[in-house]
Amino acid sequence: MNILWIIVSYLIGSIPFALIVGKLFKNIDVREFGSGNLGGTNAIRVLGPKLGIPAGVLDISKAFVVVLLARLGVIDFEFSPLYLGVIASVGHCYPIFANFKGGKAVSTSIGTMLAFSPVIALISAAIAFAVIKVTKYVSVGSTAFGSVIIISFLITGNKTAILPSVLLLLFIMFRHIPNYKRLFSGTESKAKL
Repeated sequence: MNILWIIVSYLIGSIPFALIVGKLFKNIDVREFGSGNLGGTNAIRVLGPKLGIPAGVLDISKAFVVVLLARLGVIDFEFSPLYLGVIASVGHCYPIFANFKGGKAVSTSIGTMLAFSPVIALISAAIAFAVIKVTKYVSVGSTAFGSVIIISFLITGNKTAILPSVLLLLFIMFRHIPNYKRLFSGTESKAKL
């Protein structure tokens, strides 16, 4: 059953909500504008908050659903539910339904943590938002989000959650390498908050 749920999690993660919303309501492919990815930040930038925010929330829900069902025992998965969130994030970043060109794992990481540990997720998100507010860079805030999650699990002693959390952070960082390069070169776009 583990393999089945890994495949299901990947397929759910692969649903390109930003692409679907953009095509349905504005007849555009969001990957052709802004940063060129299917993440929530680019969806908001290209589609505007009224369409971009719902698209981002739907992206969050992809990982949230599979992790919550695994945590509640509805899904028979013998490892930490967080791993299904990691798999959903892989689907989000490399969606089979959108030519493997997706987002940057932030929204699905948020969904993963909201389902697994809402308190830690909300604390991490608040810190990440504060970091974005101060630095004006979403990539820095996204990295802070993943880092705080790991620190939180280290503090609480939840050892089974540490490895998948590290994988999520590494995945977020890997997907943001172009942003880091632009940061160092001084060409990264600042968030308007």
